[in-house]
Amino acid sequence: MAAAKPAREAPSSRWPLLQAGYAPSTTKKYRAAVQAFYGWCKTTNENPTDVEALDECLADYFHAVYEDNEGKGKQKARDTLYGIEMYLPRVKGQLLIAGRVVNRWTKLHVATSYPPLTWDLAALVGVHLANTGHFRFGVGTVLAFDCLLRVGELTNLRREDVAFPKDRRMGVEYKI
Repeated sequence: MAAAKPAREAPSSRWPLLQAGYAPSTTKKYRAAVQAFYGWCKTTNENPTDVEALDECLADYFHAVYEDNEGKGKQKARDTLYGIEMYLPRVKGQLLIAGRVVNRWTKLHVATSYPPLTWDLAALVGVHLANTGHFRFGVGTVLAFDCLLRVGELTNLRREDVAFPKDRRMGVEYKI
């Protein structure tokens, strides 16, 4: 009797360095998305055995997510696609149908845009944060609103980024 072939390890446990280039939060997000796809495959009896079958199976899954969530879920689909590519880097650039499904998602479901905060509301939030002991967050809220900063731009500001009129970096030509 022949010995049973040992089960193949998942790429993430066999080669943990595959995930080293990703932030832990990204890895967590991708893992959850891929696990949801795997669960869907189990319930629908899908078992893709090559790249083409995986591509079609992912496209079917994305359509199921689209229909189940009434057009929402594009980020979940994107996370699933990138998660598959994280775990199976050989398929990167080969999942053409699934990639196009994700890219064309917004054509069928236009995202709802919400108006920005008003200055009065931003100032109110800033003052409330400052009064509750979060002075830096309050200043950051008002600064981000007034300077049209994104969250990433605000959080990347450093002391060296701020200049005052008498600062040598401003030059003699600078006048208030």
